[in-house]
Amino acid sequence: MADDKKCWECLKRRHVCDRSRPSCKKCGVRGINCPGYDHKPLKWMAPCQTKAKRRGADPPIRRGERLAVAPALDVCPEATQALEAIEYYNINICPDLLTTGAAGSGNPFFTSPKLAHELPPTILQILASSAVGHRILQSSPRPRSEIAVLTTKLQVHRGESFRLLAQAMAQPASQISDETLVSILVLLLAEIQQSVASFTWRLHLDGASAIIRERGGLPGVFLSRPIFRHLLRYFVLVDVMGSTTAPCVEAERARRQLELVPLLPDLFGDGLLTCFPCAPELLQDIIANALPLLQRIRRFSALSWAADVKMAMCCAREDVSSRTGAAETSSWDWQRIARIYQAAVALYCVSSVLGCEVSGSRESKSAKSYKETCAGVSGMRLEYCSALVHDLRAVAASSNLQLRKMTIWPLMVAGIEVDTADEAAKRFIGDELAWISSAVGIASPLPAEQNVGEFVR
Repeated sequence: MADDKKCWECLKRRHVCDRSRPSCKKCGVRGINCPGYDHKPLKWMAPCQTKAKRRGADPPIRRGERLAVAPALDVCPEATQALEAIEYYNINICPDLLTTGAAGSGNPFFTSPKLAHELPPTILQILASSAVGHRILQSSPRPRSEIAVLTTKLQVHRGESFRLLAQAMAQPASQISDETLVSILVLLLAEIQQSVASFTWRLHLDGASAIIRERGGLPGVFLSRPIFRHLLRYFVLVDVMGSTTAPCVEAERARRQLELVPLLPDLFGDGLLTCFPCAPELLQDIIANALPLLQRIRRFSALSWAADVKMAMCCAREDVSSRTGAAETSSWDWQRIARIYQAAVALYCVSSVLGCEVSGSRESKSAKSYKETCAGVSGMRLEYCSALVHDLRAVAASSNLQLRKMTIWPLMVAGIEVDTADEAAKRFIGDELAWISSAVGIASPLPAEQNVGEFVR
């Protein structure tokens, strides 16, 4: 019987085997290496080439036996949308709220998905509208039909957030509560992100200011609610920087900002806790600018500030970079950012001096003194404008995209101060503002981009 056994290859192929020993001659004719007659040879199979075996039949169910049925998960669409919005916000928006671009739990703006059920519905709606608005403003071109769908979603979430906030404000017990204050501060940032030509964000700013005043003022809220400090920094920043681009500043708003000056060093620290990497001492000069301040601004040391920032970053590198993915920035980059903000603050101060202080002193001073003052200040304007545009070009050409995103206000100042005949500078500033709008997903640079060089100085 052993002699009647076919070789393994002929058996597999169902061919007639000549049963020659030690190997089948029929296999040799077909150009196949005969595997022989003994043990079945092992064959190497590449991954994913094996066939799965069929599952055997289930055992019969005995009469009277109860079946365990897994409960169906009732997933709420609103909960799914909230988690998707939080995930999008944490990945695409949250890192750009800090100069360092830090992500994850090391960023105070990070929102843990595990806490989604604890967030007020108003804030969830605002986060959803911010995520949709960011998608609309991203650089990748989208079909008009998709933009229309996204715009509708944005308006739905935005309208719902207004409705929920109005309900809270209608209740006396919740008018100045923590939840209401935080909701208004978050809505303020969302409105700045989404508004192109609207100034409704000023209404939210004044509303938050009224609540803070009723709760004892900003110093009291700052000290009693440390968990709100990252939002309070942006509240102050929007108040101060919004005034720099306004036609005029009301006396009450100016007085309110002057009261902030002693609090700025504690509130802003090294200047890297927002997307506005400006040293606190320069921020003070924006609030209280006048002719004598020009000398103090000129004495500001970009090298010293950059060294302090680099030292702080080195001390926190293990805690921040490894845990949050923050990119390392060189001392030279920090010096350039410091010079950019120094020049922008100086130009803002110069414009205020020429617009108010100098023109208001014509009657009390001689014409010669007035002309000398104008000539000196105008020389400073040309000096700082040239330096500002030069450093902005250098940042735009560098590989550090995070710092490039942090130059919105200096670009706006440069757009106001640049010579209207300098087409290259105007085109550069407009392109940079458009790039930031797309990269950060924020609409506020777009009006400035459309009006670069058109302002009357």
